[in-house]
Amino acid sequence: MTAPPPGPPTAEGTPVDPVPAVTPDSPEPGEMSGEMPSRLALAAQDGGRVLGVFAALGVLCGVVWLLLVEPAQVVRVEGNVLQSEIELTRMFAYDGWYAAIAAPVGLLAGLLLSNWRSRDPLVTLLFVVAGCCLAAVLMLGTGYLLGPADPAVVLAEAPIGATADVQMKVSGVATYLAWPLPTLLGSLISLLSRTD
Repeated sequence: MTAPPPGPPTAEGTPVDPVPAVTPDSPEPGEMSGEMPSRLALAAQDGGRVLGVFAALGVLCGVVWLLLVEPAQVVRVEGNVLQSEIELTRMFAYDGWYAAIAAPVGLLAGLLLSNWRSRDPLVTLLFVVAGCCLAAVLMLGTGYLLGPADPAVVLAEAPIGATADVQMKVSGVATYLAWPLPTLLGSLISLLSRTD
């Protein structure tokens, strides 16, 4: 491999190396090194917004869930609290309303957020998955914290025959999927419908 020819001699007679040509496509100094941090910053910004929206939706849905559910009740008996068969059937409303609220909201959130923050679809999808799990926890937690207290504690000193509302909770394992599955479906619809 031969060295490049030296430049024209100076007044003192010493050759000067030619200055490398700068083309319009040449990256500026530091441009390449700053590209990755810039992409990470944008991804973090998108992720923060997606998680923030899901957090707000989770709390809001928790309040709606609390307002729509008619709480089941337990009755104080000697040394314990019991629930009648009729009240046990009303426990299905806890799971039913949770799923009925979470599923359509999750579907729309996955669809709209994947379109809104579509700079990096894969990263957005990861944040959407994390966000829907956050929303599920916050919805359940909001209903639990704002809803009735533990009936065993409420009725601890109450007379025989007194009643108290059951806490807001879900009992079916499948109910916990009411957020993730529709949200993922909405995100996939958004990703598959992209034409760019």
